[in-house]
Amino acid sequence: MDRDGFAVLAAAQEFFDAGDSPGLAVSVLDSGKVLCSGAWGYAIPEKDVLVTEATLFGAGSISKQCLAACALIVLREQNRSLNDPLASYFAPASVLNPSLTLRHLLSHTAGLGRHVDIQLASDPLMRTELLELVASLAKSSDAIEPGREWCYCNAGYALVGRILESLCEQELAEILRLRVLEPCRLEEYALTLDDSQLRGAAVGHIPHDIGFRSVDRPSNSAAFGSGALLISARDLARWGDRLWLQGALGFTVPSMMAEPQALADGTTLPYGLGVYLGEFAGGREYSHDGNSGGFSAQLAVYPSHGLSIAVVANSSRHSAEVLEQRIARLLHGVPEPAAIEADPAIAYATPFAGTYRRQGEATTVIAVAGNLSITTPGGRKAKLIPLAFGRFVEEQDPTTEYLFSREKNRLLLEVRRFGKLLAILKGDGERTDK
Repeated sequence: MDRDGFAVLAAAQEFFDAGDSPGLAVSVLDSGKVLCSGAWGYAIPEKDVLVTEATLFGAGSISKQCLAACALIVLREQNRSLNDPLASYFAPASVLNPSLTLRHLLSHTAGLGRHVDIQLASDPLMRTELLELVASLAKSSDAIEPGREWCYCNAGYALVGRILESLCEQELAEILRLRVLEPCRLEEYALTLDDSQLRGAAVGHIPHDIGFRSVDRPSNSAAFGSGALLISARDLARWGDRLWLQGALGFTVPSMMAEPQALADGTTLPYGLGVYLGEFAGGREYSHDGNSGGFSAQLAVYPSHGLSIAVVANSSRHSAEVLEQRIARLLHGVPEPAAIEADPAIAYATPFAGTYRRQGEATTVIAVAGNLSITTPGGRKAKLIPLAFGRFVEEQDPTTEYLFSREKNRLLLEVRRFGKLLAILKGDGERTDK
């Protein structure tokens, strides 16, 4: 089908005009060729520095794709398997669960517990040393047997970064550059705080009063394992295209990454190795979002349609994924979701208010005047619109669905996106009605 790049740029302009971010950049590749690319707003509004198509933005957790690909390459070089116990080739892991593997870490099924993620978040410069990190993981009070649950864990990827440094006896930035970024012919990125590399970088922002305020940039070199790559929108789109569609790293690596992982009980997950797996417009979707350091980013690749779509913004409002979905619908000829009108007969929301937890991490659901508002552990808030009793979607993103049910005397909350299961949370009985 003919695809209209001008329509994409018009949609991005309209999205930017809504004021969700100081700056924004979009790039779309169609079968390896640039369909469209654009930039809007300010990279550093405090200094009147404008966004250009070469401006670097924080990619956040999208960098987990780079790390996962790199880990597979290093294992191949050293004739090791994803399923080998970590302790068999990485001595510091001997204090962890003996069945823990690199596959567990890359698929977020390691069961390490979330309190270590909180510790890492409180240490934005990532000064945590390897042995200290491993010791913290070993002492985690909410850790469970590897393979039992899927729970997103930045600490697991930070540990993978340290493991690769140990195996290769190189700095992680150099490992990634030589094995992944240069073979994919990327040029507009940064892995360190070197001012010469970051001269073209945007500054991250968070909402403040009626506008935004800037936030400190993390130490990219140290934090990269858990997500701190700086990259332009057009290089991010090239990464998606060259990894998934062009075979720049060979086709074995992306094939292994795109294999759906499973829990010990056989449950298939909508996640591979560093990538979310989904379906859209009758084809596959490989995607990941990134939200850290005052940035929002989204990369989605649609192999059946030859598309790689990258959206980056210097605001923490999770806006990049919403715009990418809008662009994907436009390019695939999928209509925008119909406006949702709440039915008063099903809008009674009070029974679902409460605190829901997953591995000790709390999500709060509040009922106000018959409607629901949800606050995630990361502080993101969303208004929920009822579709049926116990079934809600986000007002700003109807693809994200919340299903409430009861198991014996406890409420359960399932979170789904595009119909795929993202999480199951258990209510703890604490009421938060207003």
